[in-house]
Amino acid sequence: MGVCCSSWVVASRGSSKRSFLTPMGCATYKTVAEANKMVSRCVLLLLVVLAMEGVYIIEQPSSSLLLLHERMVWFVDLMEELGMKMFRQTFWMRALGHPTPKRSIVLSNSTWISELSFASRMRAAKLKSELKTTDKYTSKAGVKRFKGNKNLKGTQLFAPSIQPHNMLMWGHVLGLKLHAPNEVDPHDFKKTYKALNWGDRWCDAGMPEVVAYLRGSKLLEIPRDWRECLPAEL
Repeated sequence: MGVCCSSWVVASRGSSKRSFLTPMGCATYKTVAEANKMVSRCVLLLLVVLAMEGVYIIEQPSSSLLLLHERMVWFVDLMEELGMKMFRQTFWMRALGHPTPKRSIVLSNSTWISELSFASRMRAAKLKSELKTTDKYTSKAGVKRFKGNKNLKGTQLFAPSIQPHNMLMWGHVLGLKLHAPNEVDPHDFKKTYKALNWGDRWCDAGMPEVVAYLRGSKLLEIPRDWRECLPAEL
């Protein structure tokens, strides 16, 4: 899962107002609000992966503050409560064919990401790149600063050898298998669903609007015996 990192990296701290103390940034800025919503929705996807007993992989630049997003912090705490761990592995994208060094990090509930450790150690000479993604300048106050240039956006792409289809291939090579979810009795599932707490509507992920959109679709057919399980309003 390659969550868009442009709002979370060090190069955008000035425009997003994010920091270690204020990771959610200035939510009144449209780009910041959209980035926050994207991460909340990604956390929902991670929950689905865990429920399906699958394996997730998240990639971010090493300077990203994404893990400090409120929902990500909640997700990591939830995993710990369930006795699960989130493993981390840093590496250089340059070792995998990326045009820039790009120090990165991958997060997963599987230890197989440690196979990327070979890309975490590179000599300085091999990390040099002619492609410059930032420009240095001196502010009116005489402070030396830097800003991203036109080349920065292009570096968001994965390195050639770490494209999604190759990641899946690596999983098969390493014997990584996604476990199929256990079969659940429909009656037990319905009982469990009715007992769910609808207190958290995930407004930060825009879920009320999504549910309203789906509910209003002519293509959605809810079985009559299931309608009693749904709340009258959200």
